[in-house]
Amino acid sequence: MLFALLFITITIDFSCGSTTTTIQSNLSSCLENERQALIDFKENLTDEAHRLRSWVGKDCCTWKGVGCSWRTGHVIKLDLPNPFPYDVYEKYQINLLTGEMAPSFVDLKHLSYLDLSGNNLSSGLDFLGSLKSLRYLNLSYSNLVGKVPHNLGNLSRLQYLDLSGNYFSGPIPNTLESLTSLTVLDLSENNFNDTIKEKYFLCNLRSLVYMDLSFNIGLRGSVPGCFGNLTSLSVFKLSRNDFEGPLPSCMGNMTQLTVLDLSRNIGLKGEIPNSLRNLRNLRVLDLSENEFSGEFLSSVVGEFKNLESLVIFNNHFSGPLPSSLGMLSYLRKLDARGNQLNGSIPVGRALILSSNKFDGPLSALPSSTFILDLSNNLFSGPIPAGDYNEIRALILSNNHFSGGIPMSLCNAEGIYLIDLSKNPLSGKIPRCFGNLGNLNVLDLSSNSLHGLIPSSLGFLPSLEYLHLRNNNFHGELPLSLQNLTGMVTLDLGKNAFTGVIPHWIGDKLDKLVFLNLQSNNFYGGRIPIGNQLQTLIDRSIYEGNDGLCGAPLTKGCPDDQSTNDGDCQVLVSEGNREEDDVELMWFWAGVGPGFVVGLLGVFFTLYFQRKWRYAYFQLIEDAYDRIFVAIAVKANWLRRKFHLQR
Repeated sequence: MLFALLFITITIDFSCGSTTTTIQSNLSSCLENERQALIDFKENLTDEAHRLRSWVGKDCCTWKGVGCSWRTGHVIKLDLPNPFPYDVYEKYQINLLTGEMAPSFVDLKHLSYLDLSGNNLSSGLDFLGSLKSLRYLNLSYSNLVGKVPHNLGNLSRLQYLDLSGNYFSGPIPNTLESLTSLTVLDLSENNFNDTIKEKYFLCNLRSLVYMDLSFNIGLRGSVPGCFGNLTSLSVFKLSRNDFEGPLPSCMGNMTQLTVLDLSRNIGLKGEIPNSLRNLRNLRVLDLSENEFSGEFLSSVVGEFKNLESLVIFNNHFSGPLPSSLGMLSYLRKLDARGNQLNGSIPVGRALILSSNKFDGPLSALPSSTFILDLSNNLFSGPIPAGDYNEIRALILSNNHFSGGIPMSLCNAEGIYLIDLSKNPLSGKIPRCFGNLGNLNVLDLSSNSLHGLIPSSLGFLPSLEYLHLRNNNFHGELPLSLQNLTGMVTLDLGKNAFTGVIPHWIGDKLDKLVFLNLQSNNFYGGRIPIGNQLQTLIDRSIYEGNDGLCGAPLTKGCPDDQSTNDGDCQVLVSEGNREEDDVELMWFWAGVGPGFVVGLLGVFFTLYFQRKWRYAYFQLIEDAYDRIFVAIAVKANWLRRKFHLQR
């Protein structure tokens, strides 16, 4: 009978995985002072979405977001995060709880779990140091400003602290050194301004498994060597700060690390210490956008057997990529663009190696590759035939690849991006490209390709960007291209296309925002001006086609009418003549019915008014007589003149 009257909620303690049970009971009310503290909190808030509409009645343990202890009835949990993330902006805004925490919050002395994240709490944090039972505190993305209260150091039981995504400024308070039970510390995305090497207390938080100090541009200085004491740390993020100098070798003691993100500090430099080879549990390593140099991890990376993502772009690494990369079976992403690397291409699901110094022929594509970006290198020779079945994006632009496009690329039925631009490729576009139903971007510009555009391209429903500029294509545009109704960019400049510019470009491609037909052999109307083409009025679109005329070009068409107005000659184009014809049609459409109505009025008047009828026909007869006499006199005068001339 007892279980029929109780509602049981089970929560998991974040830090140690233990299970606590809170029971929301209808048998007894919560303590009155705690209930009043929650009522005061509610009255200080603007709740546009009525998220707290259940906060009525005497038993606050039944209110949404409130949890009580089944033993004592004390409020031990307040769980009110915004139910929508920031990127669902309208719903996020509506569901904001806006206001401040009431001073009576200090009466919630048994509160162990507090989550108010994603709301708009401008102030009222000074009381937090009084909530000494807190184990979990999440105030992330709550629009909080100013300095972090020093009395947070009183929360000696705190295991989870997330203050990310606010506007906290000034130094990180030293009083946090008392939080020796912390397992999670997230201070990212704030405005902290501090010298990190003076924060040695962070090195004493040895229970930490997660620490994120990223995106605080005011954090500066060298990375403290004592961070090597954090041997339990699994996730360590220092990205987007102003750290400088080399990495301390003692970071190799952080053997439990699975994620190490030091990206975008700019001042970090030097070679990677060999001691990092001890980080055998690493899954994500991001060193991008720094000043690191030397041969990249040649003796280290092979130890990262669990590595899934390796991101080192925009540094000064040189030399060959370690061959041991090919042995990392879990590697899914490799982004090493913007270095001075060379050598062979390792295996990986995403290999992004653009803007390096890789050269020579590409013997074979890495198998099971999902994204391959080798652009801006020095590769030469043919694009290898191979197994393209799993590839989704192929970017080989700005190299020295030659020969034709491999037919095996047609097997990549899931591919959405092909960029082979700026190579000396020759041959024709394979007709089987029509099999690539997911293709969204096709860039073959600045090659030596020739032939006709295969009509099969017109049956690619997802194609939005087609770049064929600066090749040797010829012939007329296939009619099937009118099926590409989602087309955004159509770049056909600097080829040898012929024929008239088809009207369907304006009529069918209503999403087109970029069109380039310059320097071809289009001829024949006149440039069509209908529908979408009315928005594409830059004359450079059509320049370099000697057979084209009319707006927006300054060259007039042969059938343009010219009239002299003083010293100025005015060209009346066929397009203007068409507009005049339309106006003339509307003129006759108005005159015709008026003429008929007027004529009927005359007929009805003559029918019912006999005197008028007689007078009207007498007028007609008199006019007929005058005309007949005039014609006879004129004819007699012509005969006489003709006779005299003979």
